[in-house]
Amino acid sequence: MRLLIDQNLPQTTADLLRHYGHDAVSALEIGYEEHEDIDIIDFAVKHRRIIVTLDFDFHEILATKSRTGPSVILLRVNAPTPEFASELAHRVCLAHEADLLSGCLATVKTKTIRMRRLPIAGLQLHSRRPRLP
Repeated sequence: MRLLIDQNLPQTTADLLRHYGHDAVSALEIGYEEHEDIDIIDFAVKHRRIIVTLDFDFHEILATKSRTGPSVILLRVNAPTPEFASELAHRVCLAHEADLLSGCLATVKTKTIRMRRLPIAGLQLHSRRPRLP
């Protein structure tokens, strides 16, 4: 699978995913280590890559903008080692290849995964700012 490893995961994660046989690049390798999330999304769409990240913002951006891609694998684990992050991403790619290729948001915990197809319609996300009375 063609993967883009977000800036919040180490370069080693991309190296290990290549060892598993994936076409993986890191944000660092493409010079995107300080780019905004929307720039990373646009790169992933243009180059047909699936984003692997620890960042919740990708899900929010894609859901609220009713985007159809790219697919995102969100790893919901605390400070994963590159080995563990790459193993989780690899297992998701193997088990859900068709979904990832057609556009989805994957939320991955150590033992569970939730898949949501894109675009996500009718989703109301809560604002991060509390409302004043």
